[in-house]
Amino acid sequence: LAYRSSPEWSAFREASLRHKRVYLRDLEELANLPVARVLRRTILGMRDAIAAERGPGAANSFLQVSAALFSWALERGWIEHSPIARAKRLASGHLDAWTAAEADEAERRLPAHLARAVLLARHTGQRRGDLCALRWSAYDGRAIRFTQRKTGAALVIPVVPELRAALDAWKREARSLHILTTIDGRPWQAPYLTMAMKAAL
Repeated sequence: LAYRSSPEWSAFREASLRHKRVYLRDLEELANLPVARVLRRTILGMRDAIAAERGPGAANSFLQVSAALFSWALERGWIEHSPIARAKRLASGHLDAWTAAEADEAERRLPAHLARAVLLARHTGQRRGDLCALRWSAYDGRAIRFTQRKTGAALVIPVVPELRAALDAWKREARSLHILTTIDGRPWQAPYLTMAMKAAL
């Protein structure tokens, strides 16, 4: 609670806060333990469990967010040293791009709320965070206009007929300001989209 009430926390952009909240939830099982009693082996064990369940990328994100929290606690005098100082990131490997046939199959066989993400990604080439953040206001019937969150680049992506037909159909039934939503109509957070996609695949 102290970290989330701090000026340092307030200084983060909303996209960073969403990311941090996801991985701070993993630490909530330690909420009743004084921070000075958190052991390195406990945090690394949690990292390894996340890697087994959600992959090394999620585990590394958990480690990064945890390191920021413990660094803040060290700065504030809550602890005398970080339990995960110089902890190593896990090798995340390389994921091969899907072939066109694999993407076609994913679009056919995935549940609709996930197939939409595949179609939108195929025709825009954007990162999952930008896809999840896209709002209907970015689409004017001919192009998608938005600013990439990571690079700050302002993009105008022409919409091909296949994507236009899909977007127009989705928009008619939209219940959210966001283009991509979960099965119950809530905007996706990028890590949860990844987990849902992995489970469905």
